[in-house]
Amino acid sequence: MRRFFILLLSFSALLLTFCLSVGLVKDVPIAQALPEDEARPFPEGGMEMAKDFFAAQQLSPSLSAWLYIPNVCYMPVMYLDNSYYLDHNYRGEWDKYGTPFINTRFPNDFSAGALLIHGHNFVGSNRVFSDLLRYKSPDFFEENPLIQIFDGKTLRYYKPYTVFALDESTEALEPPAADADTAQTESAVRALHARSLVRAAEPKWDASMLYFSTCDLTLSKKLDEPRLILGAYETERYTYRFSLGTQGVIP
Repeated sequence: MRRFFILLLSFSALLLTFCLSVGLVKDVPIAQALPEDEARPFPEGGMEMAKDFFAAQQLSPSLSAWLYIPNVCYMPVMYLDNSYYLDHNYRGEWDKYGTPFINTRFPNDFSAGALLIHGHNFVGSNRVFSDLLRYKSPDFFEENPLIQIFDGKTLRYYKPYTVFALDESTEALEPPAADADTAQTESAVRALHARSLVRAAEPKWDASMLYFSTCDLTLSKKLDEPRLILGAYETERYTYRFSLGTQGVIP
């Protein structure tokens, strides 16, 4: 009986491999709300992001995620070091526009408490993070309330809650301390919310945070190394995974 059970498991594994190779089984994205709720269909827009992510992943082991900021950018996010992607694209080719990348002081983990993503601002263009400066407009801030990022496993939605100036010569955003308690974390987020150049609703204080950084030369008269920072908090997530149920079998 034990031998039969082992043979049955082996046959099941071979059958699954065959089905995946010939397309009898397809990806079935399952959604999970935040907080936990019943599974829902994976968003259509998320499917397109997933497709682009997995295609890019074939070309770059440094790929971390695919990012969509409405009316700003739709592009890959890298994780390697804090200099290479300043002037390289995700294929590893030299590119003056560079590619957004996660600051390596932060972990390559979107479930961590916070992440900082850098991207260039090219004045007079809409490349990379150039249009991030539009969030200084209250109207733009209000009309573009949803940021999406897909890391190969999970599609996360973020809502902007602050946009503020930072002088990189004197201050820097740092990862949350490993021993920080809830009160300390909330205090830090409240402080960044209070610095916002536009009036914004309060975030969920204990949510995961994303921060986007780019140069802002309009602040150069006041700051030595001016950066504009957009902060957003996670509001919802969808999990992408394989399923072998009837929902996953192509008729």
